Amino acid sequence: MLLTYREIATRERYRDCIQKFWILDNNLNSVSSAPQYALPNGCCTLAFISGNGISLTFAGHPIHLAAGIYLSGQITRKVSVVMKPYSKAIMVQLKPWVPSMITNIPVHSFTDGVVSLKEVDRPLYETMANLNGDDETVVINKVCDDFVSCLHPNTDTHFIQWAFNNLQKGLVNQETIADMVRRSGYSQRRMEQQFRRLIGPSAKEMQRILQLRQVISELHHREQTTTLGELAHQHGYYDQAHFIRAYQRVLEELPSAFRRDNYLLPVTPHFDFLQL
Repeated sequence: MLLTYREIATRERYRDCIQKFWILDNNLNSVSSAPQYALPNGCCTLAFISGNGISLTFAGHPIHLAAGIYLSGQITRKVSVVMKPYSKAIMVQLKPWVPSMITNIPVHSFTDGVVSLKEVDRPLYETMANLNGDDETVVINKVCDDFVSCLHPNTDTHFIQWAFNNLQKGLVNQETIADMVRRSGYSQRRMEQQFRRLIGPSAKEMQRILQLRQVISELHHREQTTTLGELAHQHGYYDQAHFIRAYQRVLEELPSAFRRDNYLLPVTPHFDFLQL
């Protein structure tokens, strides 16, 4: 049997914190899954791993995650994902302000990386540690009932929400990061410090990621009559060459090599973007 990928929508009351749940199930297979790639999308991930674990490769650096609970920060390039035999991963896709609500550890320290939840928030980890990580219903209910109740908004939360709202509006209105800095009341330097501490990537890098994900969603769901140049222009790239450079920075290949089956992409466009 092939690895199965599926998504579960978040209940309305939890959407301020959780984008969606997605599941990689290799429980019935005696061999590892073929590599597929996860892409940056502006969210972070809380991962419940069971069985023999999962292997990830960040920018050429492989890591193996045994059964456990992990937190992944922002990713800025594609990540190779291989499920080991008889394993399952239940992923909670978190809004970008959630990590700052559960830890004082600078988020840039686990950008393009993964840490054990125990290292980030031991009390929270202990409330989750005895779960049956193979049972998605149990995990999802526990996350909704206990994890979300531990989250308390603060001034950092409000800054990140404001920042992502402005990043997304900026893409629509073709505004620059300098425009956002002027509205914030922060200096350019202070804005950069806030992004590094609370989000990880710079404001410019996050803007590029959100912009690129819009195009990739179009590539994923588009009609074949739309040309690459037209897509690039529709989403604010100066020209096709500008888009290709941005694409290669994250996906490490030419857009012409894009194959849907190589990527762990949302089943429907509803999940493609941050719903703020």
